[in-house]
Amino acid sequence: MTAPPPNPAGWYPAMDTPGNERWWDGNQWTPATRPVPPAPFVPLDRPQRSTGRAWFIGLTIVGLVVVGVILFSGGGSGTGGSAKTYSVTYQVDGATSADLTMTTANGGTSQQQAVPLPIKNQGGGDGLSMTVRKGAFVYIAAQNNGSGTITCHILIDGVEVITNSSSGEFAIATCSGRV
Repeated sequence: MTAPPPNPAGWYPAMDTPGNERWWDGNQWTPATRPVPPAPFVPLDRPQRSTGRAWFIGLTIVGLVVVGVILFSGGGSGTGGSAKTYSVTYQVDGATSADLTMTTANGGTSQQQAVPLPIKNQGGGDGLSMTVRKGAFVYIAAQNNGSGTITCHILIDGVEVITNSSSGEFAIATCSGRV
């Protein structure tokens, strides 16, 4: 039986001194030692912004389809419906700014990008308000333009009826319902 070939010359863990390496010259251990070098820095892959954008676009399309189905299936306020109206306020708060998609008073859709948070109306008050008829579908989606928590709220006649939060880089919070 033959002996295995010796290890090639090089630095190997020093069994007598943890945290150090000792030089093997190919035949024997030498007195030379050194500290174990630190592991090389390997940066983590950051998620691509397009991933968050894809979710935002996907949710926007879903929202538009839902609004379209409601409007074209007779679910909207047609003739003979109640004339009662309600004040609806969208509020969004979070760390910095957000991209918004929302239904409007006439049932359309509006998009705004990089809106500073919390959202303010033209008069400087909290939220965006509109008047809608009973049975109207309301929807807001807000996507973080960074990290942290983003929260959406829908208030009807000043009373919060739905809130939702989401956390993380480019997170999306959605709130929806029927008045």
